[in-house]
Amino acid sequence: MKTEPKNGGTVPLRTSKNPVVGVVVCQSCGGACSVHQSKGKRAALLYTICDNCGTDQRTGAPIQEYWRSTMQPTLEALAENAPAKPEVKPEKTEPEQPPEAAPTAAQTENTPAPEIKPEPEPKQTEKGKPITAIIFGLVFGGICGAAA
Repeated sequence: MKTEPKNGGTVPLRTSKNPVVGVVVCQSCGGACSVHQSKGKRAALLYTICDNCGTDQRTGAPIQEYWRSTMQPTLEALAENAPAKPEVKPEKTEPEQPPEAAPTAAQTENTPAPEIKPEPEPKQTEKGKPITAIIFGLVFGGICGAAA
């Protein structure tokens, strides 16, 4: 990882337009991530860039609070104060639905089998012969053309 001097220590060197405001431990690989402050309408949000995992732009309150609370100014400070294992609560959790119970043998014996109705065959329409359409077109076209 390439670094640059900042705040009396070093921070990862990034090509991002937004300057590095701190560093945190990557939640995926355990490496060092640079923390950046967005600009414009997203100015209140942080995002991270990891050499191994890429950019993380999650906007949920739990991850933003985690980054703010664990951010260190330099890589040296991060090495001294690194948390053992980062814990972030999932932003949304869906309750698990219990699996459907399989019917018992007694239930299947008393239940009548559903009737299977055959689908009706589509009606076949008579198709005119193409020659009839051609002859009709020639005759009709000739009559209209002669009348004009």
